[in-house]
Amino acid sequence: MRTPHHRDRSPSDETGADPGREADEARATANIASRLRDRDIKISGRDDGEELTDLLTAVEEFESAVARHGGDNMVNTLASVDPQDAAFVLPVRNADESVRAYTTRVRARTDALR
Repeated sequence: MRTPHHRDRSPSDETGADPGREADEARATANIASRLRDRDIKISGRDDGEELTDLLTAVEEFESAVARHGGDNMVNTLASVDPQDAAFVLPVRNADESVRAYTTRVRARTDALR
């Protein structure tokens, strides 16, 4: 019998976790990581999803700054052997560099283009 104060509880109420939300966040992080890898940026499985989101935003802002200066983001990639201008190429992420530190360097390069 139910009491007036009883309510149905889902498993997430008891554990504090929402499996659906966690799965959505994992998919979003995988998508962002894929978009960064498409730009030849090294990503590890340990990188934080929120930090990757900030990095993708910084990379897109950099690409916009390059385009405003007439640069071609298809020519000025990390894999380019002959970029238009070295300032139009993202810095390479160091193997031991955190996402946050790399994002800071990308933003500094963007600021230098402005």
